[in-house]
Amino acid sequence: MSASVSTPHLPDVRIAASANVPPDAATAQDQASERRTDTLIPHRLPKQLDKYELISRLGFGNTGNVYLAQRFLVNEGNRTPIGVCAIKVVRRGSQGSSHKEITRNELKILLKLRRANFLGVVQLEESMSDGINRYIVMEFVRGNSLYDAIERINGPLDATYVRCITAELVHSLLFLKSQGIVHRDIKPENILLTARGHAVLA
Repeated sequence: MSASVSTPHLPDVRIAASANVPPDAATAQDQASERRTDTLIPHRLPKQLDKYELISRLGFGNTGNVYLAQRFLVNEGNRTPIGVCAIKVVRRGSQGSSHKEITRNELKILLKLRRANFLGVVQLEESMSDGINRYIVMEFVRGNSLYDAIERINGPLDATYVRCITAELVHSLLFLKSQGIVHRDIKPENILLTARGHAVLA
């Protein structure tokens, strides 16, 4: 099946106070604290991972937790911060054969989507292991989840905005279908809204 999918016409949606959508974030740390998660990092996890440093927890799933992390450029012992990312840590207790297969499949799908350079789905940056945990490094989407947006607003989402993000999500799902991929976990928590109001699947 062809990987090309026609792009629906979408207006340049900006988040504004007049529309009932989440506001722009000042910093990634602010975004992490605003999301509906516990921001503590378990003691069993190393805070520093090579060129990354865990900051706070963003979310959780069946096989692991997702953390906000600072990325560093490491040069001759010097560490220079160069941005943030999201790191999924596959828990030590979830290393059974079925969970290992799920993790392998997830990585395979993320690699396929990275090669396709499709922006409607969170992008994989790299994957690594310390022999105990598996770390899946992904882009950090600056914004809130659709769940958080619904929880935070006083009233319904703006109808025009809902139509726009619905069209974006349909476009993303059609693209995944063209790649032979079924998401199987579509829910408000896995729909991320960027600082400009666009919808990205996690």
